[in-house]
Amino acid sequence: MTTINKDYEFLGRIFTEFFKQKHIINRLNEIDEHNVYGWEIWLQVELLLFFRKNAEQLDIAEVYREEPCLMDRRKGTSIKCSIDFIIRQKRAHSFIPVEIKQCFYAPRCLNQMVRDIEKYSLESVIYLQIERFGVLVCIKSQ
Repeated sequence: MTTINKDYEFLGRIFTEFFKQKHIINRLNEIDEHNVYGWEIWLQVELLLFFRKNAEQLDIAEVYREEPCLMDRRKGTSIKCSIDFIIRQKRAHSFIPVEIKQCFYAPRCLNQMVRDIEKYSLESVIYLQIERFGVLVCIKSQ
């Protein structure tokens, strides 16, 4: 199995476990019911607490939120940036960076996702050893 497939399965498993929690389901339903915007930071904090509290069961060695990184000037992007999450699975040598996108309009969300992937392309991130990149997209289902 390739590293990308392993990462995909790992991220899928840990995010699935997070979103199974009844209090998270209830809160997301309330957010939807009241048309609340800007809940991405709340979600990041909840994820961080869940991942750290359950690191052993989830096979997580390290997880950090809003991890600063430096960008290569040759890309023409800003020098400073931060990645929503970096997660290292036990027995892995490098982190998986994860950006979280929260949007009610799917095309806009996908555009933001593509911009982030381009922004954090392997050639541009010089602070972290990044071999791959994950994006968690939260879009209301119809």
